[in-house]
Amino acid sequence: MKNSLGNLIQYDDKEYFLQEIVGDEYSIDPDQTMISRMFYAKYWGKILSDDVNMYDGAIGNYRGETIISFKTMAGALIRATKDYITGIIKEMPSDQLERLDIIVKSDDIRQSIKDKFSLFYKRYHSLSNFMPLVCEQWINNSWSKEDNRKAKCKDYKNLNQVKGKYFRDCPDKFYEYVYDKVYQKNGHFNDYNDPVFISEVNQNYFNKFVTWNDFIEKNYLQDLFVDEDGYYTFIKLSPIIKRFPYRKYNDINADIKHIEAVHNEIEEFLDNALRFFDKRAERLVKL
Repeated sequence: MKNSLGNLIQYDDKEYFLQEIVGDEYSIDPDQTMISRMFYAKYWGKILSDDVNMYDGAIGNYRGETIISFKTMAGALIRATKDYITGIIKEMPSDQLERLDIIVKSDDIRQSIKDKFSLFYKRYHSLSNFMPLVCEQWINNSWSKEDNRKAKCKDYKNLNQVKGKYFRDCPDKFYEYVYDKVYQKNGHFNDYNDPVFISEVNQNYFNKFVTWNDFIEKNYLQDLFVDEDGYYTFIKLSPIIKRFPYRKYNDINADIKHIEAVHNEIEEFLDNALRFFDKRAERLVKL
């Protein structure tokens, strides 16, 4: 089923939440299409806005967010192949489908990972992996030197960029940071001068969710956690091994065990991500 406005929106069908969303006349970004905006207006209408126009990505409004990213892990897996290490692959393609093509055709990647990455590609741009975030840009020219020294995320323009660039698109690390900086002190902002939290627009956004549990449940993120009694233990999505190939590194070619460890980390990521999509789709269809 294509995601045109002529289609009946089937919120009572789990598979509807798992089908691939593609760009349309409103946005080339799947998480900003009209179908996605209608999804946000329905499921976040009582919290953020029930007006689809408020999800257009304009400053001060909301824009779509892809919770678990494809690009980061696909790039890491390709870097942990002989063709990349030896220079046969000279440049990392920016196109997602080109990255998937390299993965599927590689002799260095086991079939189980290829199969899971192929399914992941089909599902990461689905409603089960979308949510809205506030769209804010901040100016920090007036900050003191001390403020700038403390602000880890000062160079990024909005929450989406903070998650993508500072936390390498790892939702567990990003939301752990949100918990630590926003909700750890009984829902009040602490004294860390990060623009993510001192921006008035972002403060107003986080204040719509009174507690950490409220933030998780109203964004339908329960399935990012092992536990549903406090939401403190995330499912494993970010790698824990050292020298994970977010970027090219020179000593991996002599370390076969490390390459295997990278592949194992990525397969575990895929298992947990696919399980998250499935469980969140089940959760959304029941609402």
